Amino acid sequence: MSYKLFGIREELRQWVESREEALRPLFSRMKRIKENNTLRVMEALSHCGLRDMHFHSYTGYAYGDPGRDVTEEVYARVFGTEDALVRPAIASGTHALSLLLSGCLRSGDELLIISGAPYDTLHGVIGINCQNGATLTEKGVIYSEVALTEEGTFDAPKVKEALRSLPKMVYIQRSQGYSFRRSFTES
Repeated sequence: MSYKLFGIREELRQWVESREEALRPLFSRMKRIKENNTLRVMEALSHCGLRDMHFHSYTGYAYGDPGRDVTEEVYARVFGTEDALVRPAIASGTHALSLLLSGCLRSGDELLIISGAPYDTLHGVIGINCQNGATLTEKGVIYSEVALTEEGTFDAPKVKEALRSLPKMVYIQRSQGYSFRRSFTES
């Protein structure tokens, strides 16, 4: 069928075709990644013994909920972690980070952020310009921050200096959040 029938010029069709051809290796790579990840999930589901019985609802306070337990075991296996917490009660990324920070840090521990200021929503969790009775700093956690360079990269000399205090946790915010810097890649 002719694209002219729909008002699409031949030059445009050829351009789209050439772009698709140029992107073919990328799509092929993405397909291999997808297949590999699908196999990882299928292996984890099989290894952990997920069955239809795990999808029945349970009453009470979720004690002994085999569906939740197996789901968390599957997540841990797929992502290669020691354990996993997969609950609908965790409402947002900030909520998850709050649980992580509160669970790992105690009074006297130092939290060092080496990627500049964290998300605005974490300010109330950490206690940056905020006191609500439940912040980490109010619980005795020491907060330190190393700003990025003007180029948006880690300030290695300042990070090295900050590490001399032997902080309990070094936090890197990969995402740009609401700032204008670029997100960090894994490399």
